[in-house]
Amino acid sequence: MADAVGRTPEAVRQLARRARQHVAAGTPQVAVDAGTHDRVVGAFLGAAAGGDLAGLVRLLDPSVVFTSDGGVVNAARRPVLGPDNVARFMAGIARKDGGVELVEVNGRTGVAFRVAGRLHSIVSFTVDGGQITRIDIVLAPDQLSAVPGH
Repeated sequence: MADAVGRTPEAVRQLARRARQHVAAGTPQVAVDAGTHDRVVGAFLGAAAGGDLAGLVRLLDPSVVFTSDGGVVNAARRPVLGPDNVARFMAGIARKDGGVELVEVNGRTGVAFRVAGRLHSIVSFTVDGGQITRIDIVLAPDQLSAVPGH
């Protein structure tokens, strides 16, 4: 196999290992236009701010996954699965006293939550087919310290 792709056997094993990890992680590779992404994220934020749990659930894919990196701060230790659970979790985050601002995260619209003027978390969204399929939140202080204007 290595000869067929012009790589060393070690390099091919490494590529295969990374591919298996990517598939196991379930990280989707989706291409949604920026307008659709922004519309869905905006509707999600509006529903979260208004406490509209049913509206949140409608915007979430049936197989939605929420992950957090927590580190040394309070976070979901395991992925939160399913629209009902993710909607309740996100509604709880949205109720925290503080500000919300739209920011660019990995080239797409995401959200920065501030509590008492300090950056609390950064949230990125994966949108596919007009619904959110994945929400990732960064809470770890060492990760947030790298954010400009933190």
